[in-house]
Amino acid sequence: MKFFLLIAACSAAFLNPAFGQQHQTRPAFSPQTICSLVRNSFFQRWLFFPDIPIGCEKGPPQDGTPSIHKKLHNKLIFDNDFFAVVDGKASGDSNYTQGFRYETFFFGGAVPSREFSSSPNSADTERFYFGWDFGQEIYTPEDITKTTAPIDDRPYAAVLYLGVFAEKYFENEGYTKVGLDLAILGPLAGGKASQAGVHTLNNSTLPRGWKNQISGEMGVIYRFEIVPIVYCGFFDLCQRGEKRHFDIAPKIKGKIGNLFTDFSVEGTFRVGLLEPYFNTGFAGIPWHAQFHFFGRSEIRAVLYNATIEGGLINQQPENKGSDNIRHLYTENELGFSLKFSKFSFDYGLVYQSPEIEEKEFAYNFHSFGRLVFSSRF
Repeated sequence: MKFFLLIAACSAAFLNPAFGQQHQTRPAFSPQTICSLVRNSFFQRWLFFPDIPIGCEKGPPQDGTPSIHKKLHNKLIFDNDFFAVVDGKASGDSNYTQGFRYETFFFGGAVPSREFSSSPNSADTERFYFGWDFGQEIYTPEDITKTTAPIDDRPYAAVLYLGVFAEKYFENEGYTKVGLDLAILGPLAGGKASQAGVHTLNNSTLPRGWKNQISGEMGVIYRFEIVPIVYCGFFDLCQRGEKRHFDIAPKIKGKIGNLFTDFSVEGTFRVGLLEPYFNTGFAGIPWHAQFHFFGRSEIRAVLYNATIEGGLINQQPENKGSDNIRHLYTENELGFSLKFSKFSFDYGLVYQSPEIEEKEFAYNFHSFGRLVFSSRF
């Protein structure tokens, strides 16, 4: 993380003429220095949201109003078909079979809501956060014992990525998120070693076909998510801080790049003891004890998927596997969430439709389990 912050600071310094004055008054690479460098720099103007004034002050404002809690959020996500128990046994390898993502983000600033507030430190504000993440995704055919490439199944593939992102939250609990990832596809992504390591730990069959994986290629991926509103009933809009036992959030999201290009619509519902949908905790609302069930359904239009079709530069040789991609894809998830104080845990059982035309849509859904660990300090 320090290395990433160093790169961000140096890049912003090059593009921010005020750097000469800033580094003389604050410790090098402190959080306040990093924040000041990003403010009004290339990152905010072109990658993030130019209408949000990033706040870098430490401590309460001079006018005596209480300071917003500037806490650090961390999230670690593990996906594996070993976590999915179907018919009394773990789901087998196929399609997206394993992955992880780590992300951390922190407060970047706040402006008063256009409708409700006059103070950026009140609960009714539009708030801005930025952070970074990295992760890995691993894909395999159904039969991992074969050493030859599957002609009627998806090929072996792995992606490793590092990215930055920014989020903007609104008073109606909606939010917008944009990000930019640098990724690598192919052997350097470490898919073979990662899958073999996990299968050794859980005493599963070792994969034997990774020599047939998709060829290497570097990638750049722009991604976005939009939740325009959150419903606290079928027709009632939520407001920040409102208590409820049921809510629904529609979402539009997508990826654009030389490794993935797709667009999705999805909806998520929650039932149980609920806090605000996106309680980032910076409005003075702590995580209280919370338990709920959730469900999610997604329909995705896939325009390009390099883990099946091969890279745009290094095209997939014919012996890698099927590249007959299915352009309409569905994903459904059911799970539960437990939050208390500074920590939370989520579990989801995810069902995915087939990714290639050779697999019949109705009979080849693949499942995996998702574990999510979150903390806030």
